[in-house]
Amino acid sequence: MENQRYRTLSIRAKHLLEGEEGFDVEFKKSLADVSNEDLVAFANSVAGGTILIGIEEYKASGGRQRGRIIGCSIGDKEKIGIINRAESCIPPIEIDVFVENTNHRPFFRIEISSGGNKPYCTSGGTYKTRGDGRKIPLLPSRLLTMFMESESRDFLNRFRSATTELEKRLNEIMVRLEEVHEAVDFVSSDVVDAQSSTDEATSLAEHAASMTEELDASNNALHEKLDALLNHFDIVNPDIAIQQAQVKYLEEIFSDMVKKPKSKRKAG
Repeated sequence: MENQRYRTLSIRAKHLLEGEEGFDVEFKKSLADVSNEDLVAFANSVAGGTILIGIEEYKASGGRQRGRIIGCSIGDKEKIGIINRAESCIPPIEIDVFVENTNHRPFFRIEISSGGNKPYCTSGGTYKTRGDGRKIPLLPSRLLTMFMESESRDFLNRFRSATTELEKRLNEIMVRLEEVHEAVDFVSSDVVDAQSSTDEATSLAEHAASMTEELDASNNALHEKLDALLNHFDIVNPDIAIQQAQVKYLEEIFSDMVKKPKSKRKAG
């Protein structure tokens, strides 16, 4: 809500006073002449309008109606009264309150925008709009149109809000999917590394087995060559010689035991 004071007349006030009452302006002598229906009518109109309080209407030369400044009380009590009337409408009406001509005969200029939550009504449920310089009842067809427009706006607002929230959730899901994808790639990389290590270990084991077989073959070949060499020089294989010596030693011990005479038992 905007509150301003002008010591003389604002350009806006001068312009309005030069014209007649019409669709967008109305003159009121005092605050008591302003009703909630006046506020509702402007809020329900296409372009909104202005109420000048402290202005007397008169007929100028040529028969045209004009506004004459007579002034009114502009205290805080009067301001609050205007604001309370606007806020008591359904839904509340937003207005701007200006004080004009404070150096001479002050009066109020009330600016009422075309409302964004039409239709508006008084606390008693009266619906009005602006006609040609006066407030007129809203016909059922127009009232229904306003309700439909209001519902459409509400639906569009809810739809935009829902789509915005859905878009936000989808973006969050996409981010999460990217994180999961990166995690899968990381795990896959670990699996590939593990598989590579397993393959390398298998290859080493196979190589070790092959080397073992080669060593066994070389060992057997060496023994064969050693035996051939010993036979060629008529040399007994040390392992065999040791075994033969052990057998001969045992045979000699056994032979001595057989040849030794038995001791005679003494006569009793």
